[in-house]
Parts: sequence; C-alpha cells; structure tokens
Amino acid sequence: ERGWVLNSGMQHGLTAAQKDAKIQLLDDDFFAFAEGHIQSIYDHYSSVRFAQIEPDRTQNYRVGLAVPPSITFAFNPEISPEQRSELTSAWQTYLEQKRQGQNSFQAPLFSYTTKLKQADYWLSVNAKGYYIKTPSNKQAVLWWHSLPSKANCYAYFVPFEKMAKWTYFRSIQNHHHAIDAEEYELNCYELVEADKYYLRAKSKIERPDFRQQQLTLSYGVDKRRDPAILLKIKNKGTRKLWFNIFYLGPDFSIHKLLLSSEDLMPGKEAWLEYFDEKLQLVSRVISLNIPDILLNEGIFESTERFKVFISSTELDLHRFEQKGITPNQKPKALGVKHRYGLLPPVNWMCIDFSVRLVYPTNTEMET
Repeated sequence: ERGWVLNSGMQHGLTAAQKDAKIQLLDDDFFAFAEGHIQSIYDHYSSVRFAQIEPDRTQNYRVGLAVPPSITFAFNPEISPEQRSELTSAWQTYLEQKRQGQNSFQAPLFSYTTKLKQADYWLSVNAKGYYIKTPSNKQAVLWWHSLPSKANCYAYFVPFEKMAKWTYFRSIQNHHHAIDAEEYELNCYELVEADKYYLRAKSKIERPDFRQQQLTLSYGVDKRRDPAILLKIKNKGTRKLWFNIFYLGPDFSIHKLLLSSEDLMPGKEAWLEYFDEKLQLVSRVISLNIPDILLNEGIFESTERFKVFISSTELDLHRFEQKGITPNQKPKALGVKHRYGLLPPVNWMCIDFSVRLVYPTNTEMET
C-alpha cells in the first residue's frame, strides 16, 4: 500500500528540490484545514506524510501546492519607470482575467519574478514596440513593432504561454521506464550530396553519433543548398514498440512528424518522412533552414530540436502540438488552449537530440 499520495510527480514539474515541501489540504471553499509534506517524488505521483492530523483514508482531498513554472520572466531593467508601471498594470490585468476564467490556459506554467538574474526572459518596451529577450543576449528572441492597446494589454504575456508549454514539453522525461537501450536503434544521417526532394543513388550519407555530441550542419558557401538529414528507427527487441517524433521549432512550435510506420514489430524499421504538398510526393530527405526573419535580424545560427518517444503501448500525443509564435502578429484571442495534459503511467521513454545550423556570413564567403 502506498499510503497517502499526491497525484503529481516529475511529469507535472515537481523536482527533487521539492522533497519535504509543504502541502495543504483544502475544503470546498479552498481553505486549508490540514498540512503535510512531500516525502518522495516519483514519475506520476508523490508520497505524502502527515505529522499531526491523519485525514480520513476513505476520502480524496484538494491540495494546495506551489508547482515551479517552466519559465520565468522579468521586466527589462533599462525600461523607464512609466513603462514599468504600464507593464505591471498589464500583468495584474492578465492575472485577473485568468482568475475570471477568460483565459483558457490550463495551468500557470510561467510566472513573473523581480530577480533579474534568475529570469529566463526579459520583457521590454520602447517607442517602436515590445520584445522578449534573454538576459545574457542583446538580441531579441521575439519582437513586435507595435504596442497593444490598453484594452488588449494581455498581449504582452500571451507569447509566454506558448513558450512555457514548449519548455514544459521539452523537459518531459520518464525515469522509470523499462525499455532497454538494446531494444531500439536510432540513426541520424547528414545528407552531403542530394537533390532537394528525393534521394539519388550518388548521394553520400554520413552518420554522426548525434547522441554523443550535437550535430552541426552548415549551408554551402554558395548558400544554395539547405542542410538536410535523414532519420531511421529500428526495433531491435523482441516485442512491438511505438515511435513518435516531434519537432520543436525555434518559433516555439511543436509538430508531430511523419514516420513511414509508428508501430514496429521486432526487426522492422521506419524512416522519418516529409510530404511535399506542392509536388505531391513523399521524401525521406528532411531539409532544415534558418528562417529569413532571423537572418534579417542578423541571427546566423539556429538550433533544431527533436524529441523521440518510444513506448510499449500506443500513446496519444497530438494534444502537445501547437503553432509557433509569429513576431508582429497580433493575438487573435486571449491566450491559447494549452491541453498539454499528462502521459499515462505506461512504459515509455524519450530521446532528445538537436541539430545546429550555421549560415555563412559574407566574411566567411570571402575567405
């Protein structure tokens, strides 16, 4: 018997640092009537102990617990007092609208902090618009060349919703799976010479060990050929396995990618595929590129992130998908429906890998 358990664990954002953290049992009016502490944190649940009052074991209780956000933001220290006051007021309006149920965001996965060095992002405004940047980088991550009206002041914080869900999804892991490394094989190939849409016989394929170090791909010095990869998965075990691959875009998008087969019997393999709607054909060549909107801002490097789920049963992961954030695009509604949900307590694991893209500058071309 597990005893008292909390239906939150590592999947929900709890970390080892929250062991011994205080929880409160809440009545129907959300007033605390008993306190306990987290004893151990597992993947889908946490064990809880009560030192003084032993609650009724036949009942379920609401619990108040401070779950750490996936990202935090602060206001840029360089903004004026007037701008800080405006952003503070907008933040309070945003929170109030959430409390009134006008925001469809499922949980507070991001929060505001006054500790500048601990913030993941800084929010700043100027005469031309507003932008989001990281404390260690002068370049903006996202920018908007206009200011929202007072009636739509929530727009300052809507991007953080998708950024938080993207960060949350990237961090998902299952440390208690029972899938052995010998049961699968995951190969990433760099395409050195190939047509853009289909693989020719003369194409040369190099296979780097991307799990040991990040794979770096460069454009040709003539900038004509986009970097490209091929990805193959094989079931080397003795049981059926399911595979799902996601692309985590630099615009904070999450896309489920196409595999030639998601459920593989022992000995079978599948390739990551791309369907070109214009040419109406399927290719295994996955072209990668740095968006023009980043190149125009002087950003010549980008990291393409992928997440592979391997499971012994079928998983429904479509709810994690989301469109990216488009700079300069006004939010059409307050917030987005972030049905990030939880994965069931079944046997699954994740592999994360990334590909670094490098675009040659004019100086590099001249040399």
